[in-house]
Amino acid sequence: MLYELTVSTLFGKSTYYKSSDTLVRELKKHVAAAVADDAMDFVANLAIHARTEMNIRTMPIVLVVEFANELRKQGKLYQHTRQLVCDVIQRADQITDLYSYALEVFGSKNKVPMAIKRGVADAFNKFGEYNFAKYNRDGAVKFRDVLRIVHPEAKDV
Repeated sequence: MLYELTVSTLFGKSTYYKSSDTLVRELKKHVAAAVADDAMDFVANLAIHARTEMNIRTMPIVLVVEFANELRKQGKLYQHTRQLVCDVIQRADQITDLYSYALEVFGSKNKVPMAIKRGVADAFNKFGEYNFAKYNRDGAVKFRDVLRIVHPEAKDV
């Protein structure tokens, strides 16, 4: 069910039978069940599969943030969360999308898990000046806001 929700749902769009809010609640419920069953690798691989193989942009971001939220709620750790966050971000604008959703879920920048912050910081090195200029848009969260919060380190000086 988690796979079906991830690859067939457009975030923010209701289907004929269910509203968008209902679909996200179901996703959260299934993520909680997967974490409770220690199926963390399944959730991580699903997020990577949905982003890279299925070319879905928003649902893998939602899945990763809800996964981190559920890990925190259940007091569990997943060693590869940082790398998972970095791998899901394939376009420069997804940096702000992911961090914006994380702020919505966790409430404030101080409550966002360090693994998400570090994964987002790692993702900054994937893109160049052109990508940041292309996707620098006015929104609730801008590149400069995320840059000030996560403090990425340059891989090349």
